[in-house]
Amino acid sequence: MSFPYKNLLPALADVIDTSQKQDDVASKQDLLAATNKFRDLLVTLKRTALNLPGGDMSLVDQDQVIKVLEQLRDYKRWDNYKK
Repeated sequence: MSFPYKNLLPALADVIDTSQKQDDVASKQDLLAATNKFRDLLVTLKRTALNLPGGDMSLVDQDQVIKVLEQLRDYKRWDNYKK
């Protein structure tokens, strides 16, 4: 399984490095390629994040689920403590 987030900083560094090069046609083409690669990576990361379970939930919904899970955890801890 590939983890595209590991490529995010190197891709951004490539855009920055490429933007610092001379201002000729080849450099502009390299910058365009690096920028497109970075943009495509961001699109992939966004798609990956949205496809995670719960990725379609709002922050309020996520907070509610977390609270319920924390209550369940605390209940199980208390139940195990009583035994």
